Amino acid sequence: MKTAVSLSGELPHSSRMVVCMLLIPALAASLALAEQPLTVQDPKASFLDVPARRKALQSAQTPRLREAMADSLGCVGREIPQPPPDSRIIPSRYKSGSHGDVNPQEQVFSQPYERLQELAARGANRYLVSGDRREAACVLHALRPWAQSQALLHYNAKENRQLWYVAEWTISSLSLAVSIAGDDPTLDPAERNLDIEWLRQAAHKLLNEDTGPASSRNNHFFWRGLAATASGVISKDDTLFAFGLRTYATAIGEIDSNGAFPLEMDRHELALHYQAFAIAPLVMIAELARRQGIDLYTLKENGHTLSDAVGFLSKAIADPKWIRKYTPEEQVDVMSSGSQLLAWSEFWNRRFPDPSWQSFLQKPYRDSRLGGSTTLLAAPVDQLVTLPSKQSVK
Repeated sequence: MKTAVSLSGELPHSSRMVVCMLLIPALAASLALAEQPLTVQDPKASFLDVPARRKALQSAQTPRLREAMADSLGCVGREIPQPPPDSRIIPSRYKSGSHGDVNPQEQVFSQPYERLQELAARGANRYLVSGDRREAACVLHALRPWAQSQALLHYNAKENRQLWYVAEWTISSLSLAVSIAGDDPTLDPAERNLDIEWLRQAAHKLLNEDTGPASSRNNHFFWRGLAATASGVISKDDTLFAFGLRTYATAIGEIDSNGAFPLEMDRHELALHYQAFAIAPLVMIAELARRQGIDLYTLKENGHTLSDAVGFLSKAIADPKWIRKYTPEEQVDVMSSGSQLLAWSEFWNRRFPDPSWQSFLQKPYRDSRLGGSTTLLAAPVDQLVTLPSKQSVK
């Protein structure tokens, strides 16, 4: 069942003034939403029906999906990464500006957060496939030292901007993992509540950081929206949930006449890369909202829906002329950028099957920031439609 959404209602949080200031861009872009409060109806809904998906996987026929199911690496028995202090400065990803050579030290300093994301996602995935309650318990146990040490609660985003970005992805990833595995009836409620409350506080910290106009409307803003939505659902925090949905509306309002996100087009040789990267959190916000009875996929701002951004990406992958409207540089190949960048397309293809996307779905996808194996989470269990021999990407 789907309902309309709106902007009415006050934000029930002590830092409402700060949050409202942060919401100004989203409020301006959300006037198309209908008049109904943005509230979490079911904190256990996750972004998929866990029992139904587990049952469906038992009859999986597609080779890609069966390959994803055969990946038995979970959480149980693996080392839990310990949280670095929030005072530890993570270097910027790029040596200069927002593109070009990558700083190898950034990966070194970000590794503990990425290891935790991967551990939690794999545990949630194995729990989804097998129902093994040890995996569900392991997901919560992995978060315990981070929650107890109050990680991601005491940094200054102006001084440690890369950690602010890492926090977006970490909160998103862990909240999605908890949404899959955290409802098992054998789990310790006290431990579960501790983990969820930590994620809720970390999300509020993320939104309350004042860093000026930077990252106010680009993909990082979208990822903060996902962190807010995912943590807001599992904690039943309507302030976070509303922020996430308003962020989605703002993002759709940013789409230009071609379907591109202009701020991502400024990334030179990475313009195509960041178009895809910006779509990812928006798809997941829509999936979370859908489970709360809210249809964001049809939300139109400035004459656009998310399908316009996806359509531009598919056209630009097929024909570089679309990107050359924005930058003359040869683009980094999106299809060879690892198995993460188009992982969200599993969810998109599930909602909007399109032969033009079948050529992108030739291998299992996974991204710990999106719940782990997105093939496992969303790919159809029966054979996909065969791509016509002369099908062009629209």
